[in-house]
Amino acid sequence: MSEIIPNLPDDYARLLAEVKERVRAAQHTALKAVNKELVGLYWDIGRLSWSVSKFKAGASRWCSSLPLISKGNSGGQEAFLHPTSGE
Repeated sequence: MSEIIPNLPDDYARLLAEVKERVRAAQHTALKAVNKELVGLYWDIGRLSWSVSKFKAGASRWCSSLPLISKGNSGGQEAFLHPTSGE
């Protein structure tokens, strides 16, 4: 390489190769760290989603057992929760 561009040190090609390898190694390390964080995030989102769905299922069973929110008395709650656009 020193023949193409004058005034370069003789070991410039070795130095450049070493720098490129260090950059590649740092990129690989960063990529692994990002992947680790993303996998952890996805697991947390999955756990959160699972716990919310279990909570909703439990809440549904709990609410259906209350006498004030039974199917026969839920007309007012249904109208409040799901209003129609015509009213």
